[in-house]
Amino acid sequence: MRMLIQQEVRSSVQEIRRSLRSENSPGTSRQLEDSGPSSGESSESEEEDRSGRPLFPIEDIDHLIKLVRSTMELEDEKEERSVTDVMFQGLGEKKRKVFPIHENISSLIQAEWRKADKKVFIPRAMKRKYPFPEKETEIWDKAPKVDVAVSKVSRKSALPVEDSGVLKDPMDKKADGFLRRSWEAAAGAFKPNVAATCVSRSLFVWLSQLEEKIKAGASRSHLISEVTTAQKASAFLADASVDALRLSARSVALSNSARRALWLKNWTGDLPSKSHLCSIPCEGEFLFGSALDNILEKAADRKRGFPSTRPQERKFFRPSRRFRSPQRSGDKKEGWRPSRRSKGFMFSRPQDSSKRPGQQ
Repeated sequence: MRMLIQQEVRSSVQEIRRSLRSENSPGTSRQLEDSGPSSGESSESEEEDRSGRPLFPIEDIDHLIKLVRSTMELEDEKEERSVTDVMFQGLGEKKRKVFPIHENISSLIQAEWRKADKKVFIPRAMKRKYPFPEKETEIWDKAPKVDVAVSKVSRKSALPVEDSGVLKDPMDKKADGFLRRSWEAAAGAFKPNVAATCVSRSLFVWLSQLEEKIKAGASRSHLISEVTTAQKASAFLADASVDALRLSARSVALSNSARRALWLKNWTGDLPSKSHLCSIPCEGEFLFGSALDNILEKAADRKRGFPSTRPQERKFFRPSRRFRSPQRSGDKKEGWRPSRRSKGFMFSRPQDSSKRPGQQ
């Protein structure tokens, strides 16, 4: 067991150190200085400078994936190639090795997408696992407030009040709420990611120190304690990556619900129906997915289209008869009123209460 650990640690650390030396060699740096970045590569080099120098050489990614797949007992499918395939193998696209996606990982993502409008919940154990200074992480916990100037314009208030803006359209309010939760989920993933970065880089140093102690002939008990520390660090990284993945999946689902609210804004349906469509499970390929097709198939019109709620048109009534009454020069023209006989929408002149001479 001891010999196996020594060989694995020594080989991995030596490969990493060789790659670092090759990157920092003076000949390579001199060649880079002489050549200089081109205009097309200047923006890419600036982005790399901001991200920092990676510890892992990209040339070893295929070897790392091969070891991971071997540990997971996943064998690469060997394709039968003909003589023609061998002849033209250099002209086609090279098949790269890829990381596997276990079904439990896919199930974890689908579980978060199944409840698209679910609020972000961070358990107490997760908060204890990633402690950070409150002053530095306070802006991560809550979504940014609306600026005073913007809230004053939105609400049209006389006095500037912080975060007092109110959106008029109910679907705009829903979209804003979903985006707030999406911020909380994405920012909540900062803590496990930052903690994982600190632990993984510390683990790199610990393994380097472990190699030196093995070469120096340290005691077996001391080496076992160092290996135990490395095992705990790797277990922490495994948990942190899952926590960050869960929060990222929640952020994706909430941002998708916000897009749904924007696209449903122009539909004339009622607010409960729109809210229900915003909360249906997210599938990823389409904004609403197959759940929308099932809902529309169960609709009354049996058509794959949104049912319209247009206001009913008023029927236009015409009088069945024309009422003519003789007008005299001395009579005053009075307004039209509904006839008492018909009790409908037919109009006639009101009858005088006093009888004129010559009328019965």
